[in-house]
Amino acid sequence: MTETLKFRDKYENVLKRGSYIVLDKKGDKLDQVIAFARHRHGKTLLVLANKNVNRNTSCKVMVPTLKENQKLENLLPSYGEPSKFQVEKGAIAVDLAPARIHVFEID
Repeated sequence: MTETLKFRDKYENVLKRGSYIVLDKKGDKLDQVIAFARHRHGKTLLVLANKNVNRNTSCKVMVPTLKENQKLENLLPSYGEPSKFQVEKGAIAVDLAPARIHVFEID
């Protein structure tokens, strides 16, 4: 919890005042993945979450400006089962573990 509060304080301006960008998803037939970005003054946070608390959920999230060499480091503390990500130009293929939330700072 402490690490999450530090994250919130560090990115407060982006989270509270940043523009909200809904990201398109492909292959999420049951609408189990939450995917959006927040952007302010050159900082962009990518948020990916699995609403399903019982099963992994997979889909492709379209992130138009994403580069295939983008490094992803989750800014939130790790918990539960690990999720899998594959970055490609303009998209990220995700296999999100049950009830997992990931936040990444991207270029």
